[in-house]
Amino acid sequence: MFKFTVRFSTALAFAVGGFWLAIVPAVRGEVAQMRADNSAAARAVRIAVAGGKEFVSRNSNEAVSSKAAATAPLTGRGTDPLSADEAAPLSADQAARLAVINQPLLGGQQAAIAAAEQNAIAAAQLPDPRLRAGLQDYPITGSDSFSFTRDNFTMLTVGVAQEFPREEKRRLRSQREQLSAQEKSLELDVMRRAIERDAALAWLDVYYPQQAARLVESLQRESEAQIESLGIAYRAGKKSQADVLAEQVNLRLLKDRTAEFTKRDRQARAMLSRWIGAAAERPLDDNLPNASPPPSLAALLQLVETHPHLNTLEKQIEQARNEVAIARAAYKPDWSLELSYGARPAFSDFIGVQAGIDLPVFTKNRQDKNLSAKLALADQARYARDDAQRMMESDVKRYYAEWQSTSERLEQGFDAHILPRAKQRVDAALAAYRAGRADLNAVLEARRAEFDLALQRLSLQLEQARAYRQLRYFFE
Repeated sequence: MFKFTVRFSTALAFAVGGFWLAIVPAVRGEVAQMRADNSAAARAVRIAVAGGKEFVSRNSNEAVSSKAAATAPLTGRGTDPLSADEAAPLSADQAARLAVINQPLLGGQQAAIAAAEQNAIAAAQLPDPRLRAGLQDYPITGSDSFSFTRDNFTMLTVGVAQEFPREEKRRLRSQREQLSAQEKSLELDVMRRAIERDAALAWLDVYYPQQAARLVESLQRESEAQIESLGIAYRAGKKSQADVLAEQVNLRLLKDRTAEFTKRDRQARAMLSRWIGAAAERPLDDNLPNASPPPSLAALLQLVETHPHLNTLEKQIEQARNEVAIARAAYKPDWSLELSYGARPAFSDFIGVQAGIDLPVFTKNRQDKNLSAKLALADQARYARDDAQRMMESDVKRYYAEWQSTSERLEQGFDAHILPRAKQRVDAALAAYRAGRADLNAVLEARRAEFDLALQRLSLQLEQARAYRQLRYFFE
């Protein structure tokens, strides 16, 4: 038995070694070339992720590359000069830049890119070989039953099998992962733009109740002074108790409005913290973002055609075409090779070589259907891209009209006529009241009207700023 084991093991080692010496040189050059191609593609994707886009600091002329900003979520070593002074007022642009630093969404997207790069390399490789072992023709009846040595057909077998998918199929599968990595790198830029936009819009949601509360506080101080003045006049017999009570009710209403704006401020800051964390509790800058005129509508519509979101959908079209090519390649057969060794303890040993090839002859309900499905999905990808362009152009037109309308209403309406007239009305009502020609209700009504108009102007300013921020998503 010891002699058989040594002879069997030696023969097996020789057979398996000879098999791989014959097979590996034939595919080694091909695999090395595909690895080199995949490495070059991976480098191209990393360069695409780096982008070349820059974030420009408001208080510095130094540019920080978007690659550094994007890698901060993964490394955890990114430092933000904007958050160094937590007591400094927070502007909308600072909130937008803070949102992309240590941002989990961007970190997760980078991890997806890295995964696709690795999959591109793995998809180009040959499948793992398979080891087979068994016992053949072992007798269980008759005079030779349960014997390894009496029947010359009884043998212990071991073999190695290797499948060889066509080089075209492996190349297309690797290309599919490369396209996926490139698509995700473009999505990274889209996500960065969207995060900056949403953070700035969340900042504007905080700005409104904060400024509205300040307007109410100024009216409260004036109302408190008026109550004191009315109290003196009432005690002197010059004003009625009804006047004092009316002003006190007005003060309570103003305090209630303050409480409402305080609640809205807290809710808006909670939403802002979704993007910038604890920095959402910082005091806000009193000034709205500098809304210089955006590009013309024609220029914006032209920029839509090269927007990263549409480029991402173009990559999806390329992926769909790649899937069609893979479906067409399924009509071409793959082949396999197997080398086996059979050891017979009492007789001579055997060696066997087998080759196999797929026979894609029944294609009607498999390859044909799969190809039709992939062609339909390619059409879907093209339609999705066209629909997205229409939607983006519609958004550009809508936001541009909103920005243009609010700008005209502010400049030609509220700032030029409405608010000055409202102020004159308050002054006239107050003068008439002091002269005894009007009652207090006229003064309160004029004040409420002026306050409501001031809130309307603030709302228009916010609408203008929101429309401009939405437009920046398309042209920045």
